Amino acid sequence: AATEVGLKERTPVIAGGGDQAMAAIGNGVISSGKISSTIGTGGQLFAHLDEVIVDTELRTHTFCHGFPGKWFIMGAILSAGLSLRWFRDNIGGNVNSYELLSGEAEKGEPGCEGLIFLPYLVGERTPHMNPEARGVFFGLTLRHKRHHLVRAIMEGAAFALRDCLEIFKELGVNVEKIVASGGGARSKLWCQIQADVFNSEIMLTNTREQAAFGAALLAGFGVGVYKNIEETCGNIISFDQHISPIAKNVRRYNESYRIYRSIYKDLKDDFHRLAEVNSNGM
Repeated sequence: AATEVGLKERTPVIAGGGDQAMAAIGNGVISSGKISSTIGTGGQLFAHLDEVIVDTELRTHTFCHGFPGKWFIMGAILSAGLSLRWFRDNIGGNVNSYELLSGEAEKGEPGCEGLIFLPYLVGERTPHMNPEARGVFFGLTLRHKRHHLVRAIMEGAAFALRDCLEIFKELGVNVEKIVASGGGARSKLWCQIQADVFNSEIMLTNTREQAAFGAALLAGFGVGVYKNIEETCGNIISFDQHISPIAKNVRRYNESYRIYRSIYKDLKDDFHRLAEVNSNGM
């Protein structure tokens, strides 16, 4: 095996974990009550578990964590940052960077003057598990401009992640602290939107490339450099930013979220009929 992979004999090989488990360790999500909210191409809400919790409706995923005797539950959405990339590449015009898009979205008010976006551009996983779901801008009017659409996309991704959060709470998962990561964490606006939509303080760590960092920590633990992964994370990882929810925004988003939830229910059968029409070439 050493010859085939080009490693020296007796090179330690440590079993790690998937990207979200490694990112959780890199974010310090290694104890009950801590959750990570990741916005990358897709989006994930990840909760550390000391005891196994399984969603019998199969809307979420439960796995072993990356270190012994622990588990995690995860909700996953398919088009978080991907929705913003789609907009940038096809509709964004001369605004071709995420930083500029985020800055433009700051022109809009929470709720985007009644505009709501369903980020189901390639179907959806949690909570719908529906490959036929499709993206929707709901509530468009003549007064809406590009910055409204951008902000609605950011809010829609946060609503989709709140769907995951509501399932966690329904299952009795302890939710005390939420750590933001991924490309979306680089946007102060997107972090504030998450704080307001979740009605929870959002924290950001001092680490970058959290998945790679977590894998390195776990490798160090596996070969004995670190004796205790929890203590190691506590000594190395700090939370250097805290973003609190804004009460008036929380109230506005609670109203929008209720409408967001009902839109999918109203369109679910139509998504299926649309898929049938497309498959028949009509």
